[in-house]
Amino acid sequence: MLSERFPSQQQGLANQQVKTWRQIDPRQNSLLGKKLRRATRQAMCEIEKRTEEIRLANRLNCNPTATEVQILNMWGQEINKLAEASHAIYCKDWELHGNKRTAIFVRAVSAQLSQTINPLGSTAAHAARRLHRRRGGTAGSLEGSYTGLARKLCEDLKQRLEIEAEDLEVQAAQEDTRLNTARESVLPSAASKVILADSSARQAGRLKVL
Repeated sequence: MLSERFPSQQQGLANQQVKTWRQIDPRQNSLLGKKLRRATRQAMCEIEKRTEEIRLANRLNCNPTATEVQILNMWGQEINKLAEASHAIYCKDWELHGNKRTAIFVRAVSAQLSQTINPLGSTAAHAARRLHRRRGGTAGSLEGSYTGLARKLCEDLKQRLEIEAEDLEVQAAQEDTRLNTARESVLPSAASKVILADSSARQAGRLKVL
């Protein structure tokens, strides 16, 4: 019996994972995709605006690399804000459809966010490489810094969401334990009622015969 139960549980888990991935896939959930694209556009506009402000404030700075480092740090802050905003969008959309947050959902969102952040890091790295070439390659290029920072942001986010997923697994296990305990306490009570009813029926039958 146990050998039959575990494969069925694994199949149920796999089905739940597939269903969750489909629901949070922006390519299959058009409204969710619109919200995420809007958040990304807003973040890119803010990065562009703040980049211009930093360069204007440092226009007389003889060390262009120091200016680009400031821009890199700002970029990391804004991308981190975008990740948080996107995470909130996923959660709100999930709950809007009447779903409960689960470990499977949290891990799926974590993977989706990584697929968003890493390409942004590659795009920023490409822009840094072009800027470096336009300046004649006289200063150090921060191309690798953008991809490295994107990976670090993804790793930090993954670790935080993994902790959240494990917390949800603990809560789910505790809830299952409470439900099983409740069922076990109800079953003997229901069985005793059947026995009492059967005993009463027999007794009533004997009284009729007498």
